Amino acid sequence: MTDSDTDEKPYVDLINSKSVPSGENSQLLSGSSSGMAEMDDIEYWTISGKKPYFDIILAKSHVGPRFQLFLPTTIVPELPSAMVPVVLTSCGKNWNTVYYGDRTGKRFGPSWKKFASDNELKTGDCCFFELMESTMAQIKFKVIILRGDLPVLRFAEGDGETPEKAIIIE
Repeated sequence: MTDSDTDEKPYVDLINSKSVPSGENSQLLSGSSSGMAEMDDIEYWTISGKKPYFDIILAKSHVGPRFQLFLPTTIVPELPSAMVPVVLTSCGKNWNTVYYGDRTGKRFGPSWKKFASDNELKTGDCCFFELMESTMAQIKFKVIILRGDLPVLRFAEGDGETPEKAIIIE
C-alpha cells in the first residue's frame, strides 16, 4: 500500500450514519467478496444472499436494561446445539460474545450489551445477521444495522422491481 492509497475518499457508512477514514477500512475494498458495494462514490454493506441470515427489529428488551437477544427459530438449525464463542462483525469491527445453543432459549450472551451499546442501537432499529461461519469452535455473523429513523420513502417513481423503477429514500 502506498501513501497515495491512504489518501482516498472517506468510507461513509450509510447504515450506521458514521464516516470513517478509508485507511481504517482498507481491507473492505469495493468489488471484493467482503460484502461491500459502491454507488456514486459511497460504499455500503450488503448481504450476499448466498448464506443463511435473519433480521430482527429491536425491541426494548434487546437494547434496554436486560440486553437479551434470542435468536429466531429459522436460524437455529444452522447453529450448534452447544455454548459456542461468537464474533459479530459490523463495519470492519469485531465484537466477541457467546451463543447459548445448549439452552431452551437460544440467545447471545451478556456481551451482546457491548455490541448494542457501541453501535448505539435503539428500539426500532433493524439488524440483519448473515451467518458467515458456524462450527463447534466458533460462529461468525456479519451484522448490518438499519436505523429506525430512516427518512420517508417516496413510491411515486417506482415499485423497486427494477433499477429503472427504484424507490427513492430522501
